[in-house]
Amino acid sequence: MKSHTSHTDQRGSTVLTPIANVWQNVRDTSETSNSYSKQKQIFATLFASLGCFLNGTSIGYTGVAIPSLMNGTFDVYGFPADYSQQQVSWITSLMYVGCILGGLFSRFFMDFMGRRRTLLYIVNTFYLSGHILIFFGSCAEMFYIGRILNGIALGLELCVASVYIVEISSTDMRAILGYFIQFMGTLGVLYSFTMGGLFFNWNGLTAASGVFIIPFILATYFMPESPHWLLLKGYEFQAVQSLEWLRGRDDAAVELEILKIKKYLVLKENEKLSGLGLIKESPKTLLISLTMMFFWMFSGYSLYIVYSVSIFEMVGSSIKPSSATIIVGLVLLLSCLVSVYTVSKWSRKWMMIVSMFLIFFFNLIIGFCMFLHERAKSQDYNGSIEKHLFISEEINSLNETMVREEYLNLSQSVGVSIGWIPLLCVIGIIFFGNVGQATLIWIVTSEITPPKSRNIVNSILISFAFFCGFLVTKTFVDFVEIFKESKTFWIYSGIAVFGTFFIMIFVPETKGKTNNEMRIYFGKGPKKHSIRSKHSNEIPLQEIS
Repeated sequence: MKSHTSHTDQRGSTVLTPIANVWQNVRDTSETSNSYSKQKQIFATLFASLGCFLNGTSIGYTGVAIPSLMNGTFDVYGFPADYSQQQVSWITSLMYVGCILGGLFSRFFMDFMGRRRTLLYIVNTFYLSGHILIFFGSCAEMFYIGRILNGIALGLELCVASVYIVEISSTDMRAILGYFIQFMGTLGVLYSFTMGGLFFNWNGLTAASGVFIIPFILATYFMPESPHWLLLKGYEFQAVQSLEWLRGRDDAAVELEILKIKKYLVLKENEKLSGLGLIKESPKTLLISLTMMFFWMFSGYSLYIVYSVSIFEMVGSSIKPSSATIIVGLVLLLSCLVSVYTVSKWSRKWMMIVSMFLIFFFNLIIGFCMFLHERAKSQDYNGSIEKHLFISEEINSLNETMVREEYLNLSQSVGVSIGWIPLLCVIGIIFFGNVGQATLIWIVTSEITPPKSRNIVNSILISFAFFCGFLVTKTFVDFVEIFKESKTFWIYSGIAVFGTFFIMIFVPETKGKTNNEMRIYFGKGPKKHSIRSKHSNEIPLQEIS
């Protein structure tokens, strides 16, 4: 890179000027954005995160579709869908297997095809194939394959959209644009809950979700490619065009940002770690992150989304299960918006402690409500009728009416009306869980992990989260069959207690702490040297993590 540029003075003499002086009056578009650039970044982020809306519809699908998958609702061929509890548990959990595969192959597709074309061709193909198989599903195996395909698309979309948004955003917009992924996902869950709760059975809900693949195809067709990937592959002219779309036609500013991206790519290439290097660099932080994720996933939080209607039917709430599920979706969306404020205001560690403790407490109460429901049924049937995991939404028989009356009588005997208590407890779990653990695990992991190994630690954590998601959703049915409903939720409550103590003892406060302070905390000591270019004062580098 040239260190000087030349110009001619009034006498016609050539004068050399340091490049640092040349860039002094150039607007740094990688740091701050004008109104035009902000609008374009929002559009590009919205285009990329439309796939996250599809992610949310896939996650929330089983929460409302399970009853119609088990009560004989007709498929497109006119045959009744009457799947067993175990088959439904596979339909629910196999999506996470696909997520693991999508996450593992995301780096290959991103590097080989680029961010935009991966979303356009790969993610859309998997989502379209999965929805077609589920819509025309006539056997459990078609549902299994369809859910795996949707899971692959989900894992790819999550990884690719995250990288794309970071690479196209300026520093002042990056935080708010990053929330699009979570917001669009929760909006998709609410959409599934509303459509499935009010209007559609399992195949109608599949079609109602699948229609959003069309605008996602159009959005990814027109969105710009990441300038980072274009420069990485040597397409500098296309990278300039992409930045002009995102930042506006300011030649000097675009040239400056191109230089900064090139410098960033060189530094990142020099900082790559092998797997052994990762183990030496951050073994404690990786172990803490994985343990936090284990306790979080096995606290039962995700079950209230993927088995939502079924859980409200199990607990015997006086609120219609489909209506309660829609309320849960609204609370999930509200908590996503609230977390934007709380994450920058309060202590990370104490928010996580309070979040896990409240999950323990509310799981305990839900388990007690289920215990009362089990006791009411046992008294009414004299222990002769086996409890089914999933009951029909309508309670028409005399025996079920007697169970409900006995349940309410038991609630009155303890001096409390528990008709609304299960819903309030689930609302508490969803709200405080999403404001706390669901948001902060990723932030704390990023803040305790050394920058050089941050990307690979996040990749490992995402795959581990999907693996835990598969285990907890698949074993839920088995736990209920073995331990009954009440003891199952008490088990999740106990896991949340251990998670609370783990955070109290092993997780440091990270809010306002520097990378060196984290290194000292974990016994690494302060860095003696930092990577600097001799021209770093001339063209400052904003590291993107």
